Amino acid sequence: MHKLPGLVIGRFQPPHLEHERYYLTALQKCDFLWIGIVTPEVGVNQNICDSGKHRLTQLSNPFSYHHRLLMIKGLLESKGIPRSRFEFIPFPMDNLNLVHSYTSPQDVQCFVSILDEWSLQKAARLAAAGFKVESLWTDYDERTSGSDIRKLIMENKTEWQKYVPKFVENYILTHQLDKILLQK
Repeated sequence: MHKLPGLVIGRFQPPHLEHERYYLTALQKCDFLWIGIVTPEVGVNQNICDSGKHRLTQLSNPFSYHHRLLMIKGLLESKGIPRSRFEFIPFPMDNLNLVHSYTSPQDVQCFVSILDEWSLQKAARLAAAGFKVESLWTDYDERTSGSDIRKLIMENKTEWQKYVPKFVENYILTHQLDKILLQK
């Protein structure tokens, strides 16, 4: 167990089953977990490498910071994780100089998963910014992508529901967040 608080980061658009694994694995490695939500404001920050540019579009970020926070909070609480074990911060991945407004890199253990070229670049950028970076895993047999889930929702296919935790599915449907994508 790390002495430092942990940090996981992502857009979580929407939080899906691989994200659930990411949070729970990180929580096994630390007493307290910061959850950094990337792209809290769509269209505000545009300084990102080429392999990450698509992550800045409105279509790639249909759910607000607030909705993502509530989905993750409810998901973790539904898994029995006490609220005292985690907290949320905006995480400006595109401008790591602003991170110091939310956390100090030397005060957290940043957990990442290396799944593709963007993941490698992200881990390198975090390390260059002074974060202690630990990879939780380097690949999946079957990878779920938020882009694929959003596409299924846009196509009005209920198959998207099998890729997200039950709490997230219920939250999206109860708050009619699927309608946001159906209108695109």
